[in-house]
Amino acid sequence: MRLRPLGSLRRRDPVQLAELPDLRSAALRTSVLRVLLALALAGTLAALVHVAGSAGSGRAAVFPQGASTGVVALDMSASISGPVYARVAATLRGIVDANQSIGLVMFSDTAYSLLPPNSPPGALLQFIPYFTPVRYYGATPVFAQSPWDTFSGGTRVASGLIDVIMSDHNPQDVETKRLPFAEAAPGAIGIETMLSAGLRLVHSGEVKLMTLLKAMSARPAELLGLPGGTLRPGSPADVIVIDTDMPWVLDPAELKSKCKNTPFDEAKMQGRVVRTIVSGRTVYEYV
Repeated sequence: MRLRPLGSLRRRDPVQLAELPDLRSAALRTSVLRVLLALALAGTLAALVHVAGSAGSGRAAVFPQGASTGVVALDMSASISGPVYARVAATLRGIVDANQSIGLVMFSDTAYSLLPPNSPPGALLQFIPYFTPVRYYGATPVFAQSPWDTFSGGTRVASGLIDVIMSDHNPQDVETKRLPFAEAAPGAIGIETMLSAGLRLVHSGEVKLMTLLKAMSARPAELLGLPGGTLRPGSPADVIVIDTDMPWVLDPAELKSKCKNTPFDEAKMQGRVVRTIVSGRTVYEYV
């Protein structure tokens, strides 16, 4: 067998090179384009820094156009997961950065407190730790502070900032309450314990008796345009008789509601309803 040599890969014709002036022109155009792109990038970054630096003079996104102030309501009972709390904390920080007067309402199934409208935005900073978990117990966030440890609902009722008190009567089936905390249905009965729980504020000296009764009867009727909540002649004969000093211990088995779940199980109370009259007829009497 004989080996045959391969043909050469060399080109027969010479390759034409660009003229040096032409190369210089193309290089100049490329350099100019790079400079323009760099300037555009620098301008974009400068604009972002300016917007971030001037955020304190703007209006928070939660407020409608033209609003001079606003009130934010936070449902503490619904915020039961880390991501929800993180969003609440981020929203509060955003409102503070917006540098606008604000009011804050926080509520749950058993507590209620508020920051008056037109408060300085910096006043919201004290609430951010309440929505920043320090650790987790399983899926349940654990917090170092609670707003209810600091703010007394009684002071808000006494000053008139809270003019309506409701029971938030929300009975739940026993099985839905036996689930793990993060899965259990929120809510409890409240109608039968509403007045006695409110009388705690009276006995502690935080609220006057008539102020409490007004917030539970006359004021709600006035706001809703109902004829009740008053003892004026001609008004519906819907009346309760109370013993403000009667001591008693709450036994869920004695509650009239079909649902017995209550946060006041075995709580020591002072004061209770001893008679209920509806349309002039006695429908309940404690004996």
